[in-house]
Amino acid sequence: MALNDSQRELASCRVLLIDDAPPTLSLLRGILRNLGVLELQSYAKAEQALAVLESGEYKADLVLIDGIAGPLDGCSFTQTLRQATRPDMRMLPVVIVTGRTTEQEVRAAIEAGVSDYIVKPVSLDTVRRKLVGVMKDPRSLRERRDAAAATPKSGTSRGR
Repeated sequence: MALNDSQRELASCRVLLIDDAPPTLSLLRGILRNLGVLELQSYAKAEQALAVLESGEYKADLVLIDGIAGPLDGCSFTQTLRQATRPDMRMLPVVIVTGRTTEQEVRAAIEAGVSDYIVKPVSLDTVRRKLVGVMKDPRSLRERRDAAAATPKSGTSRGR
C-alpha cells in the first residue's frame, strides 16, 4: 500500500498522546495509526508523560494532549514544557484536544503556548490537517499570531 503525503510526513513523527478517558485514547490511537504514525506512546496522566519526557526516556516530536487530562491539564502541561530548562522540551509542539471552546479557554491555551487546538469531536481529517500543519510550522499559536500581526499587509498602508 502506497503512503500518501500526509502519511509519509507523519510516519517518522514520534507522538506522545495523553488522555485520561480510555475511549478517547483508543480513538486517537486509531486515528494516529491510520495517519501513518509508527511511533506512539500514550499515557492516561500528564504527570507520567512529563516524567518520561524529563527523563529522556522518550524523545517525542509532538504531544497530543486532552485539554482536561487530570490534575495537570493541557494548558498547565504546556506551560511546564515552555518553562523547562532543556530546549528540546521548551520547543516541543503541543496540540490540545478538547471540548472546551469558549473564548477565554481558547485564549488560555494560546497564552500557555500550545501549537494548535483541536475541538472535539475529532475527525481523521482534522487531526491530519492540524498535525501536518504543526510539523511544518511548530511555533506556538501565540508566536504565529504575533508574527502575523508584525507583518505589514501589502496595499494597506498609504503614504501621506
